[in-house]
Amino acid sequence: MQRIKNHKHAGDTMGEGMFAIAIFCMVMILSINLMNNSLNAAQSTLESSMARNAIDAQAEGLRFIHDSYILDKEKYGDAWKTIVEKSLDKLGEFPVTDCGQADKTKAFVLNLNNFDLQNGNTVVDVDNNDSGTPTYPQIDYSDNTARALGIWVNVVPDLDLDAKEKPTPNFYDFHIRTCWNAPGKNVASSLDTVIRLYNPDRGEEK
Repeated sequence: MQRIKNHKHAGDTMGEGMFAIAIFCMVMILSINLMNNSLNAAQSTLESSMARNAIDAQAEGLRFIHDSYILDKEKYGDAWKTIVEKSLDKLGEFPVTDCGQADKTKAFVLNLNNFDLQNGNTVVDVDNNDSGTPTYPQIDYSDNTARALGIWVNVVPDLDLDAKEKPTPNFYDFHIRTCWNAPGKNVASSLDTVIRLYNPDRGEEK
């Protein structure tokens, strides 16, 4: 008659099972964190691209206004004169850790949906107290208006505006700035550029 052997250690113990479950949970948590980081990185890249597109659109509009003013100062001069009148002698601090802290004094954007150089709707003032920032810089064209969200333009001439005698500037630097709250970041994201446009009126000074 065959004797049945007593296997005292057959199967997994409770401790071994709990250890296996702990390892599985750890792997799952690490995988989820890695996936979230990858999604945040992709989202951040997309938002940076959207910000760059918004900046480039404003830059092209400024160049068009400048070139049109050179072509016909009487016919297309209103928009150019409006933006250079917003000149600053000093720019606010940038970048900032909080978009609500950004100084938008005399800031503006161009209404590219109603881009008519012969009316007063092309240049739109930006609210300096508006702290609302979307997930990416944009201009809201709803209700037939243009409202800047996370994007603005400041202009600085090449001279000291506090001087008693103010000569005609040689050029204007247009600082196009953006600020938004990217996912997975505790501080605001920002992107900016500067374009220099030479003053068409400089050559007329005697």
